[in-house]
Amino acid sequence: MVETWYELGKEYGMVLAVLADIHNSRVTEFLTIIEKNKTDLILIPGDLVDGAAIEKARDHERFVNDGVGLLNRISTIAPTYFSLGNHEKRLTADEIKMLYKSDAVVVENRYVKAGDLYIGGLSSGRNYHDKKISQVPDVEFIDEFEKLDGYKILLSHHPEYYEPHLKNRKIDLIVSGHAHGGQVRILGRGLYAPGQGLFPKYTSGIHDKKLIVSRGIAGTEIMPRINNEPEVVFVKI
Repeated sequence: MVETWYELGKEYGMVLAVLADIHNSRVTEFLTIIEKNKTDLILIPGDLVDGAAIEKARDHERFVNDGVGLLNRISTIAPTYFSLGNHEKRLTADEIKMLYKSDAVVVENRYVKAGDLYIGGLSSGRNYHDKKISQVPDVEFIDEFEKLDGYKILLSHHPEYYEPHLKNRKIDLIVSGHAHGGQVRILGRGLYAPGQGLFPKYTSGIHDKKLIVSRGIAGTEIMPRINNEPEVVFVKI
């Protein structure tokens, strides 16, 4: 697991950690990294849980409790903000409420004030395995969010939402995951990402000085990572 650092300014003197696509995996590794780097805020842009494992389980509550427990553990290091990804779409309304009872702040198509910052979360509008779920995110709250006077951070699980919905919005920083770095990286470029297809544009790195896409923590059983180390992203602002 590698660390990737971006510096977007020094005005706030803060270090933000981005933990994308955790899927309840490699917990000790990423906790060690964020503890070492004296992180001020932790941002989790979706897919905390493993939706496939939840579906296979007879006891959904156990897996959600594992998710709540993990959020609580992460929150002991620094204030933590979490938005919903497509794997969270596997959860019931009651299970989502359990996540709200964690020590993290769940930003589900809403925003909160965090000191001098505003942090919003754009929830997934899709479920990778269920085509019946709407593919369109609920961006209505963004109209108000972008008008706020202050530094605005948006957690948006899907980087493919950037161009059609977010690129021209007045948001200072957008953090995403979902693409898992394109799974297989060839000459520094990802091979495939759900929602983007072959040779996707947004799998890693910083774009337009405001969209940061993390390669994430976990992989998948179907398509393992090749030339694509998991990463924890740090952002200085």
